[in-house]
Amino acid sequence: MLAGNIEATIISPPLDLTAKKQGFNILVNIAELGIPYPQQGIETTDRVIRESPHLVKTFLKGYIEGVYYAAKFKDLTKKIIIKYLKTTDPEILEATVQSYIQVTDYTAYPNLEGIRNAMDEVALRVPAVKNKKPEDFVNTRFLKELEKEGFFKSLSK
Repeated sequence: MLAGNIEATIISPPLDLTAKKQGFNILVNIAELGIPYPQQGIETTDRVIRESPHLVKTFLKGYIEGVYYAAKFKDLTKKIIIKYLKTTDPEILEATVQSYIQVTDYTAYPNLEGIRNAMDEVALRVPAVKNKKPEDFVNTRFLKELEKEGFFKSLSK
């Protein structure tokens, strides 16, 4: 856009703030539209699930704890962002954390409507996807186990 080769693009925080500082207008904040779309997908194979269920469950626990940590300890999260994004701009840090909090689903369950929306996009290029259901790509076994064990309740304390 700076070179004048394109008129518009989709960007996410913190690049949207950078674009604003460069004089560009934000036409729409997609997150504010509330359109379901998968934001944080975790993928593995049936083989890994079958052969290493403990690994899958342990990974999910760590991942979900990280999601809760980021929202609960904003100042420490900003320090981590500083380390990896190499920025200390307070506006960028705040925008990044707020965006993360806004789009994160703390239930950790996949949003089937969001997956359907993504599949509809893919179906434009891969027609076979039209015959699939979101449930064909989702396995919530471990999330259900964690919920039954009280894992999510322990995080909200």
